[in-house]
Amino acid sequence: TQAGRIANHSWIGGFENPEVSSDALRRVDWIIETDEFLNLVGTSNNASASNQPLFSSAFNVLSVGKTDGSAMGSTAVDSLYGAGRVVPHVVTPLSTTSSGTGFVSSITALLIEAAHSDTSLSHGSKANRAGDTLYHAEYASVLKAMLMAGADRRTSN
Repeated sequence: TQAGRIANHSWIGGFENPEVSSDALRRVDWIIETDEFLNLVGTSNNASASNQPLFSSAFNVLSVGKTDGSAMGSTAVDSLYGAGRVVPHVVTPLSTTSSGTGFVSSITALLIEAAHSDTSLSHGSKANRAGDTLYHAEYASVLKAMLMAGADRRTSN
């Protein structure tokens, strides 16, 4: 079990064996779905380089890129984690995706604090495996939707 609510993965990578990468992606998707433990993940800094599968190819993460980059898409790992899904989900004007991922993680922490302290924003709650009460407004899918919906569609940097 995890007592934390968010993870900041300001790095990219992958395993030489695609089965190991696939297993890691399945595990991160499971922990997000089971415990509402949102993972914010970086993508490649270089738009011309191929993106690495960990963890931006997972389904339930929120991937972060740079505004001066281009959407690279997910990296093919296996039949479930295929190529071509939209990655990154949000971008920041910072010089590296590592910095941008930390920036979005801090915004997410503020959203979690607001959702947890103002229960009127939710219509119910559940307990995670650690026994923590989680309100609807602080679920991983809701946080991801809020961050994506609140993003500017056009940037100027």
